[in-house]
Amino acid sequence: ADTARLVCESLGTEVGLDPRLEGGPFEPSELVDGREQVLLVGHDPDLSLAVHRMTGAQVRLRKGGLACIDRGELLVLLRPDELAAIGG
Repeated sequence: ADTARLVCESLGTEVGLDPRLEGGPFEPSELVDGREQVLLVGHDPDLSLAVHRMTGAQVRLRKGGLACIDRGELLVLLRPDELAAIGG
């Protein structure tokens, strides 16, 4: 929840916490349903599995990593060091 709060604060958006992201596998389509944009923050291996379920891509998200998905297509996968370089 701390990571979600930090990211949402920097984006100027509200945090919506969902207990399904507290640990264990979840169905991402249930969380995304009816929303144009969603930021899922959680832990592995659950998030890597969620990316796979949404896109079919086999990924391994590292701690602090980010996956950008648009309509079922994995657009970008960034490691923490890449995010740090972008953030300056």
